[in-house]
Amino acid sequence: MEKSLGPGIEKNFSKIFWINALSHIRMINIVIAFYYLRHGITLTQILYLLVFFSIIQLVFEIPSSWAADKWGRKRVIMMSLVFMCFYWTTYIFAYSFWWFALGTFFFAFGDAFMSGTDEALLYDSEIELGRAGGTLKKLGRYLSSDRIFKIITPIIGAYIAQDLLDWQFKWLFILDFMGGIAALVIAATLVEP
Repeated sequence: MEKSLGPGIEKNFSKIFWINALSHIRMINIVIAFYYLRHGITLTQILYLLVFFSIIQLVFEIPSSWAADKWGRKRVIMMSLVFMCFYWTTYIFAYSFWWFALGTFFFAFGDAFMSGTDEALLYDSEIELGRAGGTLKKLGRYLSSDRIFKIITPIIGAYIAQDLLDWQFKWLFILDFMGGIAALVIAATLVEP
């Protein structure tokens, strides 16, 4: 019996590479502490947000694997990217600790649901194509995708937000959001192995 999904699955690696790269632009990371402080969040509250992020990510790590098995990896990846877009949108308009906590929940939830699901889709695609032996090499190349833009984005982010003005911070979130939307569009074209 001939495999009809092979040609579509063949492109999964490059698609998942760019999905990961675009969702990890994160220009805001270079100045996020200043953004928090400008919006009335104290250093102690920043620490609480970091702890909250870690707890949410830990809690949803296992359910994300179950969801990927039950609903399919493509759907879970898309859901993850939607929650990342919720994070960027919430942070653009956040002006209190509780709004930042909600945005942090979206970020941690989206990150937990992407974690492992992307690698499982890559691995399953390679197995279906009969190339499971080269998966480790491809995984190594894939893991570089979340760092590809980090070579230049901190410099660009620092330049854009050089005066630490609110509109400059918001532009960084908008650029990150646009990367997330581009990743979501690419994710819609993934082929489930």
